[in-house]
Amino acid sequence: MIEGEVSDRLQAVIELKLRTPRSGVVVVPAIVDTGFNGFLTLPSSQIWRYGLIEIGSYRVELGDGSIINSTVYDAILLWRDAERLIPIESADGPSIVGMRLLEGFDLWMQIRGGGRVLIRPSIAGV
Repeated sequence: MIEGEVSDRLQAVIELKLRTPRSGVVVVPAIVDTGFNGFLTLPSSQIWRYGLIEIGSYRVELGDGSIINSTVYDAILLWRDAERLIPIESADGPSIVGMRLLEGFDLWMQIRGGGRVLIRPSIAGV
């Protein structure tokens, strides 16, 4: 189970561990965003600091309908005691966890400042 906390700004925040080429294992706080269908975004300053490897770019439609080009990098996520290779998008703003990363899991939140955030494997048939 992955645990986090709802901030005073009502953002569900969890901590992720990434294995990076330049910095070793790093802990990255990230906001859960159910409107983002990718895996994870990181600010370009962190991507550079960690030495992540660029794998390409593609066009992305944002929530406001605008289209941008997004550069994508490979990273190793330590997720539930296993290593998982995931694509990370470079984006302005805070680190964001998307629905693709949460696929196959249940997300539970107490929507209040200081509330709990729990992510656990989905139970089949429920």
